[in-house]
Amino acid sequence: FSKLEPSAVEAMAIKLTYFNIPALGEPIRLLLHISGLKWEDNAISFDQWKTMKPSAKWGQVPYAEFPNGKIVAQTKALARYFGKLSSLESSMPGEKLLYPRDEFSALVVDEFIEVCEDIRMKLTPTFTIQEQSEKEAARAALFAPGGACAELFVKLEANVGAYAAGDYMTLADVWAFWMMSFLRSGFWDGLPASCLDRYPKLNAICSRVKSHPAVCSYYSKQDGKLYGSFRRAEDKPIEVGYWAIRGLGAPLRMMCEYASVNYEDKQYASGQEWFGAEKERVLALNPLANLPYVIIGDKCICQSNTCMTFLGDRFGLNGSTAQEQIDCRQLLDEIYDLRNSMIDLAYPFRKVNRTKEEYEASARLQVSERCPAAYKKLEGWLSHKNTPFFVCDRICTADFHIFEMIDQHEKLAASCKEASALSKFPKLKAFHENMMANPRLEAYFASDAHKLPCNNPIANAYFG
Repeated sequence: FSKLEPSAVEAMAIKLTYFNIPALGEPIRLLLHISGLKWEDNAISFDQWKTMKPSAKWGQVPYAEFPNGKIVAQTKALARYFGKLSSLESSMPGEKLLYPRDEFSALVVDEFIEVCEDIRMKLTPTFTIQEQSEKEAARAALFAPGGACAELFVKLEANVGAYAAGDYMTLADVWAFWMMSFLRSGFWDGLPASCLDRYPKLNAICSRVKSHPAVCSYYSKQDGKLYGSFRRAEDKPIEVGYWAIRGLGAPLRMMCEYASVNYEDKQYASGQEWFGAEKERVLALNPLANLPYVIIGDKCICQSNTCMTFLGDRFGLNGSTAQEQIDCRQLLDEIYDLRNSMIDLAYPFRKVNRTKEEYEASARLQVSERCPAAYKKLEGWLSHKNTPFFVCDRICTADFHIFEMIDQHEKLAASCKEASALSKFPKLKAFHENMMANPRLEAYFASDAHKLPCNNPIANAYFG
């Protein structure tokens, strides 16, 4: 786009033309969504294509019209191009791109995609079979043990690890997700959704991509019947239960918003609402019933950090490597120390502050001394990691609770007319600003949930 003025690029969108089905154009749509580029989905019918085809560049779809007026077709060419502009692992420009910069890594990604294409090309000729029962039998045979497609899936399964190619999510993982989801979509008569259940490593790769917040947010808006296999299946909304305050409920609510999942924010405004039938209901699911809790179907999870890591596992937010997962848990434990000092400050029943006057003196001390001591460690961690977020280059589970505690202390500083402790910690300040500016959290920050008191008025908290 270098030949266009910046204002022109911002005003114009890439226009992708393809049929209104999740076939060859689908990975390009997903990549455009992940990239954050402005784009238009020109989804057409087969009848529309009949009149468009004679004037199309190669007589094929998908094709993309760029702001500079150029038209480019061919699925894999477009996928590689947009893969160079996108990442599911990093928010840093040029880092962990879906289509790697390293030439050998890119070669391995291409190899995986070409094997997937071999599978598709063995299946495509079945469209020419006129007799429906014969067509379905031919497709079933391809995916039965020993069938041509099944044999290639066996080889793919044997050659992948935690990821399809390399040690992080690449275009190969996206391709596996798209192909397997499309094969299960119901588009292919004769192929049941269970036809790929024999490949656990490939299915784990698909689940990881499907759980990524960027992918969830895209497919949550796709309502067509063919898109069911692309979405995470939720029989009921995830239920997040907590007091009608921010407290330990805020990180869980933020995680659900960030992942764009269907969830119910169950807020208890009084002890009468929780201690009674509601707690008995949760006790029937989990003898450790407490607030907060997370309920999915007949599964109930309690205890704050466990609820966060459970959702993190489900949304792909706990880190991609073993070290990142360890770091995430360390940080969740670390930020609890700062939270505990806030609880000592805010509630009279801890007997740290027995009067309002004692609270006011302690609040100033919290902002000027205790908070900076905790921030010094967090600033040091960010400097050591050299990443914009605490675990890696993208938002992970621990970031939500760390943000919440920083944000509560910002509110505390304002309430007692003290300067923000963030002024002396530039990396921490940038982290707080990045979280506030994240478009996936925009709806949460504008919601009533974010405007709730930080601590519980029913427990006579000094600081709300």
